[in-house]
Amino acid sequence: MTSTQQSPADQPRSRWTLSEVAAALGVGPRRMLTDWQAHGVSIDSRTLQPGEIFVCVRGDRTDGHEYISRALAAGAVGLVIEEQAALVHDLGLPHPTEPIAVFVVEDGLRALQELASYHRQRMTGKIFGITGSNGKTSAKEMLAGLLAALPAPPELRGDDPRNATALIGESNVAATRGNLNNHFGVPLTLLSMPADIPYAVIEMGMNHAGEIEVLSRLARPHAALITSIAPVHVENFPGPASAGGGLTGIAHAKLEIVAGLPQGGPLVYPAVAFGQELADAAATRAGAALIRFAVGPVQHDAGLRFDWRGRPVHAPAYHNPVMASNLIGCLELLAAAGFSETDLRAAVPRIAPRTTRRFEIVEKARPDNRPPQLLIDDSYNANPTSFGRALEALRSLLPDGRLACFAGEMGELGPEYGPAGHREVGGIAATEGYEFVGVCGGKSAEALKDTFAEKSAGAGGTSYHATVDDLLAALNQNGLNELARYDGILVKGSRSARMDVLCDALRKHSYI
Repeated sequence: MTSTQQSPADQPRSRWTLSEVAAALGVGPRRMLTDWQAHGVSIDSRTLQPGEIFVCVRGDRTDGHEYISRALAAGAVGLVIEEQAALVHDLGLPHPTEPIAVFVVEDGLRALQELASYHRQRMTGKIFGITGSNGKTSAKEMLAGLLAALPAPPELRGDDPRNATALIGESNVAATRGNLNNHFGVPLTLLSMPADIPYAVIEMGMNHAGEIEVLSRLARPHAALITSIAPVHVENFPGPASAGGGLTGIAHAKLEIVAGLPQGGPLVYPAVAFGQELADAAATRAGAALIRFAVGPVQHDAGLRFDWRGRPVHAPAYHNPVMASNLIGCLELLAAAGFSETDLRAAVPRIAPRTTRRFEIVEKARPDNRPPQLLIDDSYNANPTSFGRALEALRSLLPDGRLACFAGEMGELGPEYGPAGHREVGGIAATEGYEFVGVCGGKSAEALKDTFAEKSAGAGGTSYHATVDDLLAALNQNGLNELARYDGILVKGSRSARMDVLCDALRKHSYI
């Protein structure tokens, strides 16, 4: 199991003494203990490991104070509780004679972030930060994979001459697990890493302005990459661009990642992205070194083939052209950090996707020596930009194939851009010559279907269902075997649309 895929039980953890926790929180424990130490921090009693500190945080739907007894039963050696909760409720705190350290703070989330900030000061390795509207998780995986596949520096090789050709290796690279990229996830990510990890990749996400600034100041990356600027969470940035709404607000929010960069730290930004002037201004204010990157022609011959800095690069494990942009951004980031272009090019063929449902290609063999049918499981998430590119990518894989798409409604686009974004996707599906589009969701999803029907001038079939469950019921009734007529099927939508349910059903069915 790799360092980016470890289970909570296997993941390296931060280590704490009583005085270190007190210094991080600015408050001492209720009772001094001898020989006390902790090995990690948790906010979830279900995954807490023996020896960890349990920090009680309040979320939208739950309150950590309600799970103190479970955390203690799981082996917590320390508790961080909020003063107000302790005054109002009987929290079932351990008896004073028990060797459990209890810290009382004003705010549990702020305490979690303070612990992460203190631990970040102890970290001695190189930290890379990644954000963006699309592609940040894929780029995180690419960056971690590239680092692991690069030649190890002298300090990691040691004096043994047999290690002269050693690689950095996965054990020396830590990265955000899953999508733990928000105000809870980033501090937990930092706290999951040993202080002496040589390289770390921190993914940062946001829903509102100001969030990435907080996360960047916590992570304090040495270098940062912004993968893209697109209308994701645009409903939280209302109003005209002149007032900070729309894409302008999103670009400002993503560019907050410069807040944690050191003076002269590289900021890598796509040359075709919205907000070039905003990037210039943000980099100037922060004293960051702005590096722009662009993607030229991309071929799909046994993976992606493209040029980087005038020399060819081959990524055999990737097929979606969008990934070429993410990969070039990662290469520029590592080149700016001092790694050689030659070593970086040699590392590219060694990397592969680690997470599923991101343009995951599933093949089914067909008789008569015909090419296999393709199911593209891209159900992890969606926005108009990534959806359009996925439609184009499947067409590029099967330029003469018969194609179908099952589209789930895209969320968090707001009342203005929601219908427009769905119409945009419907138009792209028609332009790319898809023969069928089935949608599920609300009025915006209907707009996608109607636009596809209009643009395809009746040449494309459609269906509409309110939920993915209704869609599956209709497919079961009308015969899933009819899908075998298509050479490729793309399934994509926001996580709230649950299109992964459809993908799983298709995998179980004889189609795949």
